[in-house]
Amino acid sequence: MGLIIDNSIFIALERGKINTKAWLNYDKAFISPITLIELLMVIDRVDNDNRRIKHLDFIEYVKSLFIILPFGIKEAYTYARIIHNLYEANIAISTHNLLIATTAITNNCKKLSKDSRARSVNSLF
Repeated sequence: MGLIIDNSIFIALERGKINTKAWLNYDKAFISPITLIELLMVIDRVDNDNRRIKHLDFIEYVKSLFIILPFGIKEAYTYARIIHNLYEANIAISTHNLLIATTAITNNCKKLSKDSRARSVNSLF
């Protein structure tokens, strides 16, 4: 089974709060295109050029470690089913977390996240 890592893990990694051992027990580790987008969004929010360069270097490091799984037709069908199940259960989860969870579920991967609400999506599918 593979593993999809979300942005909350990369934030902790960048801050030195965790290390890459968290996913060494999995055959393969991936990221969603949404996670890459979340990492890239930070570039325009940093307050100085040194931090911007450091963050860009971190993004390149992440891209070198992980395969970015596509979001395609299969994922669209899975996403629609998850949205229905969440609606039926009266649960709201952010769109980004749902898109990442959808990628994980469609590709038979576990999602590694520090966000407990994001982790709970698997139980509704």
